[in-house]
Amino acid sequence: RRIQKVNLGSDKNQNFHITHPLHPMLSRAYKTLEPHFINDVLPEEGHGLLATQASWIKVLVTLPKAADPVSRKLKEKWERSKDNTTPHQKWTELKSQLDNFIGKGNKNSKVPKNVSNTDRLRIEHW
Repeated sequence: RRIQKVNLGSDKNQNFHITHPLHPMLSRAYKTLEPHFINDVLPEEGHGLLATQASWIKVLVTLPKAADPVSRKLKEKWERSKDNTTPHQKWTELKSQLDNFIGKGNKNSKVPKNVSNTDRLRIEHW
């Protein structure tokens, strides 16, 4: 088991360390809490985390620097006037794009050559 320093997007979290792979208890907690996150935090009726342009831009800014191509692609898509994706759809798309970017979940996808293992872990644990 390795311990990896992960930047979670703010200066307060610069020294946060997380093991890779995730501890089984953390994996179970994620699976339990994500549906509540989707229903209670993402929509406008909740905290509105991905409900408005201002809020999803704040989320995209927290992505690790190595994930800038994903951030740009989603920003372009979500800014289109024809885009009417829900916060839940945005969350699913964001996770899917990040997984594809780091080559996780799709055996045919390749991690870009300029993405280091450290950056890949940062994206994976974001």
